[in-house]
Amino acid sequence: HRYSLYDDVFDPSVYAIRDALPDITRILYNAWDGLWLKYISRGYRQARWSSVAAGVMTLLVLYLIGSALRSPALGLAMLTLGAMNPILLFSASIVRPEILLLLGASLALWLILRLPSTWRWKPFGVGVGIGLLSGVHWNALALAIGLMTFYALIEEPLHRLRRLLWMGGGIVAGALVAFRTVDPGKFLLSLRTVNYLVSTPPPIVSDPWHPWRWAGHMLHTFFRGQTSFFNFNLIPGWRLAIGASWVGMIVACIGSYVATPPTPSTRRWKTPITAGLLMTLLTMLCLIKRQELTYVIILFPFLLPLVGDCWANRSSSAIAFCLRSLASGFIVGSLLLYGHFVVRYVRQVKSYDQISQEVHALVPDASLRLAGPAILWFAWSPEKFRDIGAVIASGWYTGGRRDLAACVSPWKPEVLVMDPFLRHRLWGLNPVLPELRRAFKVRVQYLGFIHPGDTADEDWELYRLDWGR
Repeated sequence: HRYSLYDDVFDPSVYAIRDALPDITRILYNAWDGLWLKYISRGYRQARWSSVAAGVMTLLVLYLIGSALRSPALGLAMLTLGAMNPILLFSASIVRPEILLLLGASLALWLILRLPSTWRWKPFGVGVGIGLLSGVHWNALALAIGLMTFYALIEEPLHRLRRLLWMGGGIVAGALVAFRTVDPGKFLLSLRTVNYLVSTPPPIVSDPWHPWRWAGHMLHTFFRGQTSFFNFNLIPGWRLAIGASWVGMIVACIGSYVATPPTPSTRRWKTPITAGLLMTLLTMLCLIKRQELTYVIILFPFLLPLVGDCWANRSSSAIAFCLRSLASGFIVGSLLLYGHFVVRYVRQVKSYDQISQEVHALVPDASLRLAGPAILWFAWSPEKFRDIGAVIASGWYTGGRRDLAACVSPWKPEVLVMDPFLRHRLWGLNPVLPELRRAFKVRVQYLGFIHPGDTADEDWELYRLDWGR
């Protein structure tokens, strides 16, 4: 189970460590994504279809959750809210594991609701399923805490501790099964990998006395739409769409509690759902150092029932009607704003086909060995392409040192595609051509640049390396 894009980029002496890259632990996600590339075709759009399919299935499971919690009306409200949510729509359109993790979390919550309480193996079986989600993304740990909290409160209190212990055992067993194919000996015993993990400790370890800083960082990311996938400052409207969506959901939650005064029947499912939501959020706050907007969707199995109840309830009170109307306006408005943003984004960014054509125009000889951003894997022959991101990953094993020549020289790439992130991490604002000549001690020729579109701050630069001199 090797990360083949890095073949011959790392020196063979560190292959055992290279094969323990954290991304390799996403066994289930890598398999899911790989199925679409293998059985449909190898291409940029085909990889995205894996996320689209996971998103559609998630909507169906959300409907089942709402129906099991209260009624088909709640299920329909949850399905509709999910289909109109900009964050979920965005997550289902990029090649990332969060949408598959949301699908797994939704399935686990639905199984907790539908499997009979009298079934002896229910806590262990559900726990195994939750543990397997660690093979999708490590954020499954936060989900595990939230789902255990939900399970503890939704079931009868009799033998609660014993059931939680069995569920915890199942989670551990599921995680061990998921990581069995990773070769734990390499991953856990590699001092350099452990050094990387320890060098980026979670907030509760790195800054335990300032929790408001963690909360501020998380709220800024989730509520203002902070993401690293594109520069949203270059296309207005993104933050407004995300903000309107959150305001609509918050108003709907208020409307849900106003429209439905607390009763034993509503408390029976709202209390566990709310507790699961808060525990998942708290765990994310304590453990996740680098927050990303798409991470928030793992809260949706707990959040959408509370939001959807605003419409599932038939209360005719004036204040409930006003809150419901206000929430509807914000949510519909957020969808329209998101649609407007997408249209502007598509018009301002180059398509993948255009970028691929420009690469081949600058490098017409497809037999040359090319090292560049991983996304170009779809544009070049796999045997002739390597991911130059290996240079960034090499810092995990070298205490932060990143040596471009040491990493890529064993493979001797004939063309380098340097993106802005890599250039700045290696040499800051220094001119690239002199730095490349100094690093490789060979003839280096500037071939040209590719401008990805108006959504990019800087260009990709292409260089030809002549290893014969």
